[in-house]
Amino acid sequence: MVAGSTFGFGLMSFLSAHVATFDELAILRFLTGIGLGGALTNVVALTAEYARFLVSRNSDQSRIRALMRAWRRT
Repeated sequence: MVAGSTFGFGLMSFLSAHVATFDELAILRFLTGIGLGGALTNVVALTAEYARFLVSRNSDQSRIRALMRAWRRT
């Protein structure tokens, strides 16, 4: 899912640079947003699962909490 969304996002971004009309640009930018939304939500979910796995395996929980909090503020 992540690979497909990322490929779609990249392809639509590339194609949006080669449009001839505003309507084509609007459609491709919409499709780019769908691909970006799919990739971003899946990557965030996978990162949260991985962080939970690290916390359960490792006693250094403060480092992971600090990284997640720093990422959320930006």
